[in-house]
Amino acid sequence: KGVKKKKKKVFEMNQMIRAVAFVIMFCSLSVLCDYANGYMADIEINNDIENDYDIHFDAEDSDTVMIDTDRTLPAYPVDEDSVDPEQRFYYPKISSMSSIEKLQEDYKDFVFWLYLDNTSISYAVVQANDNEYYLRRNINGEKNLSGTLFMDFRNDSEVLSGNNIVYGHNMQNGTMFGSMKKYEEKEYFDSHSMIYTYTADEVTAWEVFSVYETTTDNYYIQTEFIDKNNYYEFITGLQRDSMHESDIVLTADTDI
Repeated sequence: KGVKKKKKKVFEMNQMIRAVAFVIMFCSLSVLCDYANGYMADIEINNDIENDYDIHFDAEDSDTVMIDTDRTLPAYPVDEDSVDPEQRFYYPKISSMSSIEKLQEDYKDFVFWLYLDNTSISYAVVQANDNEYYLRRNINGEKNLSGTLFMDFRNDSEVLSGNNIVYGHNMQNGTMFGSMKKYEEKEYFDSHSMIYTYTADEVTAWEVFSVYETTTDNYYIQTEFIDKNNYYEFITGLQRDSMHESDIVLTADTDI
């Protein structure tokens, strides 16, 4: 009898383990399906926006912008005669700046289009009243695991001065900011040294000066500073933290 009771307990325990394992497997599959659906929805929404608003770039057909030490940029399009050959930065030409203007009209939270040449990063960037709203919502405000690229609510999107912060998920399929890890490679860092932001009024070229991995122990999302010296210490600290060296000279007036 003792042996039978023991076998019964073992059998019941095995049945319970199988049931728990099945529940865990089912939940895991559900989560994976949610992520897969999120990936597909993210790609579909971004493709729809690019097609509906004719957001396309041509790196071979480039325009020029001039960047001085105070990051003063001319309005789009650029007057070639006003560009100093010593201060030229080439940027991929967008198919139509009116497309950006239409995006701003249709999406009240849209601030600019973010583009990195020869990468998968080509997305609308939005800004809400907090840093939670677009974390798990698409540009239409619908629930989506991939979320939307969004600017820190404390930044002034019209001025883009100081430390400007754009958040995006590190998606495993390489969408959103999933390809950012490639910057750990020096060759990739050197060959992808420019970031471009497009508004209806102008295009801004940003030169990559630092790549680093950090934790929340470091307050890298600081946006307010006591004075210019405090800000200068902050941005030069980011440059020192970089895993790759660059010859970019930062000043207390440099916007990043």
